[in-house]
Amino acid sequence: MQKANAAALKTTATTGTLVASYNVHKCIGVDRKFDPERTIRVIREIDPDLIALQEADNRFGDRNGLLDLPRLERETGLVPVPISATGKGHGWHGNVLLFKKGVVRDVHQ
Repeated sequence: MQKANAAALKTTATTGTLVASYNVHKCIGVDRKFDPERTIRVIREIDPDLIALQEADNRFGDRNGLLDLPRLERETGLVPVPISATGKGHGWHGNVLLFKKGVVRDVHQ
């Protein structure tokens, strides 16, 4: 993401709630390198109040999550919306919804 775009997003966020969607492509960039830390940096740069991530875990097997969620929370303040029966994944079928505490009051499943 370019700095100008990030600045525009931040300006929008100061006037309301910034909601974003990001297909993380299993943390593989256009350079075809697996880099979950880069994914976290991009999310930090966006600085959303609420973000929906797609393809955030492995497709086969146990569907393990690919992001370090405790680190993501430390660096961005974002936590996953609690849902039941996620196993080792970050959400439901590779999709995870993250929010900043205080922005979301209730979750209904």
